[in-house]
Amino acid sequence: MKQEILQKKITAGNETFAGNNGLSTPLVVDTNGDFISDLVYAGDLKGNLWKFNVNSSSIDSWNTEFADSPLYTALAPSGTTQPITSKPVIAKHPEGGFMVVFGTGRFFTQGDEIIPAEGPNINTFYGIRDLGTSVPSVGSRNLPPSIQPDTILQPQSIVTEEIEVSSGVTNTIRIISSNPVDFTGGGGKAPQQGWYMDLISPINGAEGERVIADPQLRNVNSSTSVLFNTFVPGGSCESIGGFSALMVFDAITGSRTPFSVFDLNNDGEITDNDKESSTGFAVNGRINRQSVSAVTVVSSGDATESFVVESSTQSVSPSISTVAGATISLGRQSWRQLQ
Repeated sequence: MKQEILQKKITAGNETFAGNNGLSTPLVVDTNGDFISDLVYAGDLKGNLWKFNVNSSSIDSWNTEFADSPLYTALAPSGTTQPITSKPVIAKHPEGGFMVVFGTGRFFTQGDEIIPAEGPNINTFYGIRDLGTSVPSVGSRNLPPSIQPDTILQPQSIVTEEIEVSSGVTNTIRIISSNPVDFTGGGGKAPQQGWYMDLISPINGAEGERVIADPQLRNVNSSTSVLFNTFVPGGSCESIGGFSALMVFDAITGSRTPFSVFDLNNDGEITDNDKESSTGFAVNGRINRQSVSAVTVVSSGDATESFVVESSTQSVSPSISTVAGATISLGRQSWRQLQ
């Protein structure tokens, strides 16, 4: 058996970041299409999003970017750090750089299933623009719908949560905000460096909602959308309560899409008829059974429509949502080996 040799050990930060900490699943990025890794992004349990540079042919030059400091540190409205346990995803920003998109939350240690009596921990979904410099944290803040800080990142929020009946089909839906992100600045204002969405229900407030499974990116109607499941525990080990929400919205701005993404009326098509009936806004969230799994995307034959399978913790039968897919062929998505 061949013995593997450790080529390089890269340390994330210093002793101030150590202690009861660990990295989430890393995202490895090839920035120039040469099939060689250039960058690695990973979060940790103390809310730090790290960026590692491995694009040099000299292993000795591989390092943690920003002088051993994180690209961003996720802080809750209370000012406490938010653990990152899922893998981030990345998209090219149309004006340069990358958008690193990730959620916060944890569900693997004793007590994570408990909703604290003094109030749930609040988690957030982020889009951070990486232009080669670290981004300051958005710290203590009011909860939506109150005014939130927008100097560094543009706040987005869940503005509607309701039961929608479309052609006799009942869904519990979410509509999110569409606040523009000022990536260029001007008029004495610095550019915003991304966006954030605190996972707060406009009806029930903080419920302990979190992101514990990896998000996905999809090219939908010539824009980049992010798909992910949220998770709310039942409140105890024995409880089968709680819920999950399948969220789909614009990954670059964190805002709702101008087009429909769910087939709410189950007619096999995704059209304006699937928008919310009273406002005409697109629905970008759908509450369903509790799920700890990442979404699984299965493209249809012409690759113009996708089916997102939300694996449920409460039933062996998965729940399936039809969502808008890529507008161009995605090519071969799977293969089978015959022997």
